[in-house]
Amino acid sequence: MATPKDRRLRLKLSAKNRWVLRVKPVAAARELKGTLSGYGPEAFVYSGAGADLRVEFEGRPGEEGGYVGLQSHGVRGRTGGGLGPSDLLLNTTGALKRTVPVPQGPQVLLFSADGRWTLTVKEVDA
Repeated sequence: MATPKDRRLRLKLSAKNRWVLRVKPVAAARELKGTLSGYGPEAFVYSGAGADLRVEFEGRPGEEGGYVGLQSHGVRGRTGGGLGPSDLLLNTTGALKRTVPVPQGPQVLLFSADGRWTLTVKEVDA
């Protein structure tokens, strides 16, 4: 979806609980390289060669142990109008240690997690 040219971009959010929403440009996202740690969802920019991504997710207490997922969006040649088609790289619940392939960049990676995580990138020789 493209950004409207004839009006301001607006977003309506309604929820029962308190929310914090931060809207930032893609350029503000952390670059995925080396090892990164965090908690909860985050967007990353990846500009390297094809890589193996080691995902370590602690999960959370409970029946399903929390959700973890990763989507990649290729952005080569895109100048606006959204992220374009995506590839689902990871989609599961519970604590895990798994390696998933990441396509050659440039990519915007949308990482979802219900707890603490560590990501480690190892580029694959072409």
